[in-house]
Amino acid sequence: MSLSFSPHYDANGAVLDLTSEEKGIFGRLRKQRMPDLRHITKDERDIALAIASLRFLDPENGHHTLDASKITLDHWLISRLDDHTATVLGLPPRVSNLVFRAETKGEMGRANFRFNWWWEQHGQSKPQNRLGAIIGAGRKQRIPAPIYDAIQLSEAFNANAPLPAHWKALADFCKLLGAESITDLSSPEQFLKDISIVSCDRVGLDLDDDDPSQFRPLPFNDEFDSEEFSHGSAALKDEELIQFQQQVEKRGGQPAFSIGKNDS
Repeated sequence: MSLSFSPHYDANGAVLDLTSEEKGIFGRLRKQRMPDLRHITKDERDIALAIASLRFLDPENGHHTLDASKITLDHWLISRLDDHTATVLGLPPRVSNLVFRAETKGEMGRANFRFNWWWEQHGQSKPQNRLGAIIGAGRKQRIPAPIYDAIQLSEAFNANAPLPAHWKALADFCKLLGAESITDLSSPEQFLKDISIVSCDRVGLDLDDDDPSQFRPLPFNDEFDSEEFSHGSAALKDEELIQFQQQVEKRGGQPAFSIGKNDS
């Protein structure tokens, strides 16, 4: 019996119904008892590891519930799953062929101040249907946690709040998108100028020709051809690739990195 999940999405998150498929003619005729997800055995190793991952990310069970035949999780948790766990649970992969762009509009401290964000592909705006952490119509993708949190912050932002609240929101937004701190208070509109966020679903190792023990990461997305492993086939190029590699050395592995001109 092969087990899988069938996801159903809504504004709160997703309900993952456990389903089974019997292999062969006699397998389809033979009725077997479905396992209880609350007491999964080692025979279903992938599902057991996926459930362990959910419990690790959400130890207080504030973002998911586990029943005998289904798992319910919210968009906050959906955005934080690694791609292997997501695949086991029937969820789509992380965004890998789009660039997230963001900027501020209006005047800090006034009611017209707001956060704008959008998706681009090959330098062109690419509008996406979005439901929480899920984007796309036919081919669905998951928004990585830093971008999802930034979107949630922008939607919850109260433009009528006092100036200190505007500064805090801007600082939190910038930090989510890769800026460690805000130092220049004279030009808040510059903090998000030309900032872009790219996510990748796999990383290759670029070995140093002079010292094979040294290497730098090369990010790739789902358009990557494994037979053409090179700098030219990487998801980032030139200065953006250098920025990515520097951030990996500084901050470690993350599902998304800022590669814009603004590096506050």
